[in-house]
Amino acid sequence: PLLTPKLVARFGHARVIFGGLLVASLSYILFLPLAADWTYAAMFPGLLLLGVAFSLVYGPLTIVATDGIAEEEQGVAGGLLYTSFQFGAALGLSAVTAVNISATDGTSPAALLDGYRAALVVPLA
Repeated sequence: PLLTPKLVARFGHARVIFGGLLVASLSYILFLPLAADWTYAAMFPGLLLLGVAFSLVYGPLTIVATDGIAEEEQGVAGGLLYTSFQFGAALGLSAVTAVNISATDGTSPAALLDGYRAALVVPLA
């Protein structure tokens, strides 16, 4: 709530949403070289960027989705938006899981990492 309103005031909703999606893409790209010996500290920058990306996207997206809607219809518009978030998350998780399972050939750590890397490409697509 500290950074996003200032960015929206300066650049507008659409640019902040687009920037947030770019930051999310960057965070997924940071995980592509994932290795079995990675520590939490090695993963932290990607996780931090993903959190920043979500904070940049969700607030302005909610405002854009309900802007221009009559006051008595705000609840319906918000409900549709968050229902679409839930469907999108379910479909996205299904796609990521399907790619992960199909790309994992064995139970060794290297095989599991290959599946994870393939699955990380799905959110970028």
